[in-house]
Amino acid sequence: MARTEDFTALAAALLRQAFADKTASAEELLARPFAGGGGSVQEILTGTIAKLGENMQVARAAYFEAPQGAVHAYIHPGNRVGVLLEVKADDATLAALAPTIHDVAMQVAAASPSFVRREEVDAATLEKEREIAREQLKESGKPAAVIEKIVDGKLAKFFEEACLLEQPFIKDDAKKVADVMKEAAGGRPFEVVRFARFALGA
Repeated sequence: MARTEDFTALAAALLRQAFADKTASAEELLARPFAGGGGSVQEILTGTIAKLGENMQVARAAYFEAPQGAVHAYIHPGNRVGVLLEVKADDATLAALAPTIHDVAMQVAAASPSFVRREEVDAATLEKEREIAREQLKESGKPAAVIEKIVDGKLAKFFEEACLLEQPFIKDDAKKVADVMKEAAGGRPFEVVRFARFALGA
């Protein structure tokens, strides 16, 4: 179904519209009038589903602008995963960082982080991770103080897996992403602002 002309034409039209309208979410895109006419994007999508007999959905949309930096787009080989990565820096720093920014976008595609940095992790998520760790240890017989230290260690491992800047770098796992970027920037200031990861079917 994904190779039919109707599907690819609609997908291309929605991509153009999302970019032109600076659409920040799937809900926002679906509610807009379709640029080609004939109703809302949702109505056009529903009509195409009925015509093709196959279910389709717009799962996610994102639009990044970087007036004080750059947005790097990366499509993983196979066209099943795509990434937008925004970095804030001056032009000289961006030039120095360019190859590393590309590698970090590849990192997002491969390692699927949930956050840029640990400060972005919400309190509910942290408490959930702590409860999972405590549940795993409740039959261990260890003293409460020891359990809490182990829980802290497990939380540090969670940050390493979930936070982009704390992940081991895919090209040198002895270094963290943050350290590799600092080296590439040569001491000049920069900030990884945000990313969006898109996966086919997700």
